[in-house]
Amino acid sequence: MTEKKRLDPISDLITLSLMEDEFAFIYFGWAGILLKAKQRIIAFDLCEYILKKKNVEKITTLDLQLNSHIHGDHFDIGSTKLFFQQTGAKMIVDPQIFEELKNEVPNEALFSASPSKPINVDDFTVNSIKGIHPSPISVFHVKWDSLSVFHGGDSDYVPLENYQADLAFIPTGSPSPSCSPEKGLKMALDIKPTIAVATHGTTTQMEKFKALVTKELPDTAVVIPEKNELIKLTI
Repeated sequence: MTEKKRLDPISDLITLSLMEDEFAFIYFGWAGILLKAKQRIIAFDLCEYILKKKNVEKITTLDLQLNSHIHGDHFDIGSTKLFFQQTGAKMIVDPQIFEELKNEVPNEALFSASPSKPINVDDFTVNSIKGIHPSPISVFHVKWDSLSVFHGGDSDYVPLENYQADLAFIPTGSPSPSCSPEKGLKMALDIKPTIAVATHGTTTQMEKFKALVTKELPDTAVVIPEKNELIKLTI
C-alpha cells in the first residue's frame, strides 16, 4: 500500500502513526531522505541545498542523522548543527565530514563512519561501507528493531553481499558521475531488498532501474518517488 500526502509532508511524517510493518519517507531529491519506521526518524543526506531553510527548521524530531560525503547537495554544517540543536539527534558521518564537525558539535554526539566495525548508537547499529565517488564517500546499512535499511548516497557500485536489507535507497544516475541504473541493479542484486527506492537520477534513469530490477529481482518492489511527498509503504 502506498499513501501520499501533499499539505505539509514533514509535519505529517513527524506526527504520523505507523503500524509495526509500515514505514514512511519523504524524498527531497538527490540522496536526501527523511525516514520514519519502528518509532524512529532518520535523516539521510539532508542539507539546506535540497530542503530550503524553512524546511530545515520544520525538522523538530529526529533520532539519527547520517551524511555520506561532503558535497553541498548532501551536507552542510549549518543544517547539521541546527538539526542537532532542534532534536539532539546524533550524527554518523563520512570521515571528511567528521573533520568539519568535530569542533562544532559535542564529541559524544558525533561519530566518524568507519568500515572496520559497526557503530552502535542508541537503538541503532550502523555499518558504513567505503563507496566510490570523486570525493570520499560512505554508504550506510542501518538496523534497529527488526528493520534493516541501506542508503547508497550517490556512490558507484561496491560489493554489498553482506548487507541485505528490507528497504534500500539506491542511486541511479545524474547528476552524479558515479552511479547509473545498471550499477544500481548490481547493488540491488547484492542487497536483495523487499523494497527498493530509486534515488539520485533522472526520471528516465529511475524508470530504467525499475525495469532492470523488476526483471532480475521479481520479488522486489521498486518505488520511483516524487519529490517532497510523504510516501507510506508496508513491508
